[in-house]
Amino acid sequence: MIKKLKNFIEELAMMEVTPNVYNQYSYATKDNEVRRNNLLIYLKGMTLYTP
Repeated sequence: MIKKLKNFIEELAMMEVTPNVYNQYSYATKDNEVRRNNLLIYLKGMTLYTP
């Protein structure tokens, strides 16, 4: 499951966007690494709950 989450976040990070938006998960800045890690922590936590 963790591999799927990491793959999902990687896809988000690699997403190309138009000039008028910002991909907060991209590899453009070091700060975005923190955002990617925080998203992984959140998504891992959410896997503990069922809808």
